[in-house]
Amino acid sequence: MKRAISWSLVALSLPIVAISQSLSTPDPQGVAQPSIAAREAACRTALADTANLEPRDFRRLEALLQLGDVLSEEAKFSESETLYRQALASARVAFGADDPNTAAVENSLAILFRQLGQYSKAERLLQHSSAVFEKRLATYATEFAVVLTTLAAVYLAEKQYEQAEPILQHALCVMEGVQGGKPVELIDIFNDLAIVRHKTGKPFEADVFYKRSIEILETAVSSDDPRLAVIRKNRAIVLSGLRQYREADLLFQQALGSLERVFGPDSPRVATVLKDYAVLLRKMHRKAEAKQMELRWARINARAYDSRNAEMTIDISALQVASRARFQQ
Repeated sequence: MKRAISWSLVALSLPIVAISQSLSTPDPQGVAQPSIAAREAACRTALADTANLEPRDFRRLEALLQLGDVLSEEAKFSESETLYRQALASARVAFGADDPNTAAVENSLAILFRQLGQYSKAERLLQHSSAVFEKRLATYATEFAVVLTTLAAVYLAEKQYEQAEPILQHALCVMEGVQGGKPVELIDIFNDLAIVRHKTGKPFEADVFYKRSIEILETAVSSDDPRLAVIRKNRAIVLSGLRQYREADLLFQQALGSLERVFGPDSPRVATVLKDYAVLLRKMHRKAEAKQMELRWARINARAYDSRNAEMTIDISALQVASRARFQQ
């Protein structure tokens, strides 16, 4: 009997939500803080343990995907791509090209291609996977909405905002119609709609989406969840443009602190916050602090060889695997 992938938008980042629960250590407030190094080590061990399994064995596929997820978070894109490609090849053999399991893996690889700026590759995968789920909409409405959101993210990266917005609206309608859905499942869509509004000259509308997202996440996830950090950082940029500097400053501090604790102070995920925060600090005439942020950004960017040609903006899809959680019977 074929095994299917269980999807969960509540756990938008499998490594952070699942693996880290057993590997992280509590902070002084008792909140578990995940260790990216521990997650990578655990995933490498898990993959090594599947070495003697058939390539199509679901345990082997799961191990490939989990390690690929963690490496993508660390901006180790070359190795991550290799793992995703292996998983996709195995899924096509095990399930067939038009099976939802295969479509789920396609979505993960497409997210990586989007990060690398390989938009045409990402779009081709997403067009296929969205068609697979649309044909099974009664069963896979959530998955269809996820793929639509990923496709919209590709158009956002290409600055095709008019093309992205109707796709996001469609995804929102589908997701809102899912029985048993939770508000946190809408965060991806709210974030991307906020980006569209901001980029099309509607910053106040963008801020409404960001505020709504933050309010939802603050009651649903830990204080250092990367999704919350990303949206705080995005909202800080909007508020900076609206000259609401004090609130933007606080949001940047919160985002930077969270990402440093989760990914480490020298992670490429931290670099983009440093760069944007420096812009705000210069607007506030805090030039010495801005210079420190810029120097840290330059050092991290120089060391991030594997991601030098990658898109270095932080967004939701770069930090989470909304596309699938894990294979189950």
